[in-house]
Amino acid sequence: MHEQFLLFGATGDLAAGQVFPALANLLRDRLLPANFRVHAVAKHPFETQEAFRDWLLERVHARAGDCRRHGRAARAAAAHRLHLD
Repeated sequence: MHEQFLLFGATGDLAAGQVFPALANLLRDRLLPANFRVHAVAKHPFETQEAFRDWLLERVHARAGDCRRHGRAARAAAAHRLHLD
């Protein structure tokens, strides 16, 4: 299984609405390797990785609507595996 995922367009609607929630679900269901990492490339500049994670979690939470669907804790845990390039 692959241990890295390279995502171009990390600040786009598709990433926030579909890709990141799906990755959070895979993480929640323990279907990803323990050392799995997402390398996100974004057009929008962020000063730190934490700033990107905070922005992403806000956006995903807003789009998810029903937090039970994807699980707030799973999304938060997945965000710590993100690396903004």
